[in-house]
Amino acid sequence: MALQDQWQSVEKKYIAVVHGRLAKKQDIITSYLAENKAFVVYSTTDTKKGKLAKTAYTVLKESADLSLVEITLLTGRKNQIRVHFSNLGHPIAGDRKYGNPKDEYKRLALHAKSISFRHPTSGKQMSFTAKPPAFFTTLIRVG
Repeated sequence: MALQDQWQSVEKKYIAVVHGRLAKKQDIITSYLAENKAFVVYSTTDTKKGKLAKTAYTVLKESADLSLVEITLLTGRKNQIRVHFSNLGHPIAGDRKYGNPKDEYKRLALHAKSISFRHPTSGKQMSFTAKPPAFFTTLIRVG
């Protein structure tokens, strides 16, 4: 089985720093995502226009105006995480496209934390993790 054939079952986890404090500390965001002619992805209720997108999250840490969240993609759509958190009113720090165009942060605070999948030929479960970039610690203390 090729890696591409099992892509929907690959576990992908991210961490992000988002603006504000989320009311729900753990939840699943669900919407249908579509893309307009300007290549901007947006949520829609039209199931014929959009593709189902599900994003699970857990708040790990909070400061006065930022939250560190761990995210598990339950589906994998273009800009899914960015659109979902923007829809909640908590865009990712540094996201000038889906958040505030004048966001004070210079970089997008979204990081691919880990990926786990079955090796295409051996069948062995493979997992890879990556530490967040150093600038995350300047936004919110990452342990």
